[in-house]
Amino acid sequence: FFLMIRRPPRSTQSRSSAASDVYKRQVYLKALEDDWILALAHVRGGNEKGQKWHKAAIGENKPNSIQDYISCAEHLISQGYTHPSLLCAMGGSAGAMLIASAVNLRPDLFKAQVLKYPFLDVLSLLIDKDLPLAASDYDEFGNPLKDSRIYEAILNYSPYENINNVEYPATLLICGSDDYRTPIWNAIKYAKKFRKFAKAPEKIEEICPKNLLFYALDAGHYGEAGIFSGIKENSLTLSFLDYVVKVANKEIK
Repeated sequence: FFLMIRRPPRSTQSRSSAASDVYKRQVYLKALEDDWILALAHVRGGNEKGQKWHKAAIGENKPNSIQDYISCAEHLISQGYTHPSLLCAMGGSAGAMLIASAVNLRPDLFKAQVLKYPFLDVLSLLIDKDLPLAASDYDEFGNPLKDSRIYEAILNYSPYENINNVEYPATLLICGSDDYRTPIWNAIKYAKKFRKFAKAPEKIEEICPKNLLFYALDAGHYGEAGIFSGIKENSLTLSFLDYVVKVANKEIK
């Protein structure tokens, strides 16, 4: 899960995972040259620190990963790396679920969010056991069909269920028309509800309805095939963030 930060007007250091998947990550290397900082959040629920770390944020404990992400954002701000008018969040699949959930809780922390091939209507996707990955996802999220505590937990953090009547960060939502893991309909539902309930933007120039840009590709869960398609997608992402932070941002003069 990336946190992308426009560098404040002083020298700072940055950490990035941009060395892997070189061709697609070229865009992120360019971002570093253009005064972005890339921070990678290792939240509970991942495998960075072994099985104990992983199990600390699965099932009923899934909200721990969301709070960890918020803590990462707060740490970057408190340490002077950035501030909310410059901080952007980005993630894909279940990582996009985490980011959208964190933004629901703390929209004030972020200037923009990028949700790629996102897992947003968590309850609907897990309740339909005929969907290809519903059963395998029960290991991570729990089974809301069999456990009422899991159902209530998901209801309380699912991005779709918890969209609020507040001003949201600018949002880029990228999805694939052939994505069977996180079907396009779950992204469409989220976008429709977001545009209905989110407040009109005041801190950012309104560049599209409620500043949610919906970009659908003829692609599956991992994007369009080919090296250059990945570069194109990441270039779109960075162009969106550059515009939101440097051009449409009313908090920076």
